[in-house]
Amino acid sequence: MKILLACCVVDYNQRDGRGNAFVPSLIKLIQGWDGPPGSLEFLEVFRTSLQMAQEGCVRRAIDIDATHILFVEDDTTRIPDGILRKFVDYDKDVVAAFSYARHYPYFPTIFRKGNKDISWNDIIGPQTILVTPYTGLRRVDMVPFQFTLIKMDVFEKIPEPWFEFSRKIMGYNATDQYFCQSCLENEVELWCDTDSVVQHAGIDGATAAFNVWMQRNPGSLGIMHPAQIVPLLRECGVNVSAEDLPCVYPEVF
Repeated sequence: MKILLACCVVDYNQRDGRGNAFVPSLIKLIQGWDGPPGSLEFLEVFRTSLQMAQEGCVRRAIDIDATHILFVEDDTTRIPDGILRKFVDYDKDVVAAFSYARHYPYFPTIFRKGNKDISWNDIIGPQTILVTPYTGLRRVDMVPFQFTLIKMDVFEKIPEPWFEFSRKIMGYNATDQYFCQSCLENEVELWCDTDSVVQHAGIDGATAAFNVWMQRNPGSLGIMHPAQIVPLLRECGVNVSAEDLPCVYPEVF
């Protein structure tokens, strides 16, 4: 077993006014890895496009005969202890940690589609389903690369380019959306461990309404409607009305 820990830096040291909180979490992750000596290699790529960085990381993983590639974004903090071993032991093609968006309105970033043919451009809309944090490992349709472990043979199952974001005419706005769609089309399963939650730098219980909700309702966000979200956002200092938010639908399996 060999894992390439890949960090494609886009906005390094630009994470909130307290500086970059990613590095301590990264060091803790590496120090806590219990695999054989030499089984974890770190690669940081910056000053290039995200698509090129991700493609380059995969090719590096191929060159070193890695069995897995772990994508970790440079604004990831509070990485749980033992998460990498846990993900390896799941033995899934793709498995991701649960996370919330760094920007308002702080929605979870793990999705299932309400309609398999819907464009990813409309990922938060009336035809999409937002996965709520139940417990355990759950099958999903889209994962971000906040903290995501991928088996290397996945890149033999899906066609190149593996990552793309410029083809907006096809309905993709991000490289992770493009990658996940390729997985869906080629029967590669995507999973999320809803018990393993990582944070975006700058997002904590004092600033993100969804984190406030999660603390009050552990295990399930339930059905979130604007009328429920607005008071939480206002409590967190965000002045917003119900008309500013789309309705969020419950998960359906």
